Amino acid sequence: MRNLRRQEWANSSNKKRANVLARLQEAHRPEPGELSHFGKKLAEFLATKESVSTGIRLTSGHISDIILEDRKVVIELIFPISIYGDQQQHRLEERYQRLQQELNAAGYRVMIVEDKSNSISNARCKRVYEQLCIFFEDTAKSKTIIS
Repeated sequence: MRNLRRQEWANSSNKKRANVLARLQEAHRPEPGELSHFGKKLAEFLATKESVSTGIRLTSGHISDIILEDRKVVIELIFPISIYGDQQQHRLEERYQRLQQELNAAGYRVMIVEDKSNSISNARCKRVYEQLCIFFEDTAKSKTIIS
């Protein structure tokens, strides 16, 4: 399937490719404090197991995605983004490192979930929660998982 998509892309006109890329660049991205479709599903799932809040400003420059207040854990979702070069990768890593330090200083542990899937299933939410349960028992201040 992937090879067929690549061949279709290679055979398409420059105008069609430019149109597709423009639509992708204009795609809806959640605003600060607004959850993605998966984020909403995960928050609903977690609410059946934990006390959940969403979209709260815990640091001066950031609105956190999902907060498990009883456990003092913040779940940050990283959406799939295109990274061009080592410099951009380094800036992104620095940004999340700084955020983790700020949240840790505010008394919260941080789990970062890198969103690498299009799935919005209960099974995926359950897998994330299983990783959270391991994190609850751990003493680490932060953890990153790929979902």
